[in-house]
Amino acid sequence: MKIAFIKISSHPKEFSHTKDGIELTGTLTRTRGHKVELNANMRGEIILDCDRCAKKYPYRIDTPLEFALYDKVFPLENEEDLDSMEFLDGIIDIDEIIQSEVASIESFYHVCEDCENCEELLEIEL
Repeated sequence: MKIAFIKISSHPKEFSHTKDGIELTGTLTRTRGHKVELNANMRGEIILDCDRCAKKYPYRIDTPLEFALYDKVFPLENEEDLDSMEFLDGIIDIDEIIQSEVASIESFYHVCEDCENCEELLEIEL
């Protein structure tokens, strides 16, 4: 789903989009000339690999998202600016936001329920 930056006004624009089983629902609101705020919730399920035993398991996502979106290069001034994305072509790509957030979740250390409840140190030779 793509939304032109120019179509976002100071009145919240509602959206809902699903990609690969992940739903992103929320609003886009222009707060300044080149800045749009995204307030949304991401829900769905992805398959992760356990970082201990390498078993695949389902991981439930239900998380709020707040981002500042820009249609020009934005200089980072403080730590809060890290929650921002630039869409230099003037088009907000909701698929890209979903993919970016899923990739971020996948990059963390994850253990399956079996390993989480296991008190032994697992040493598996691969």
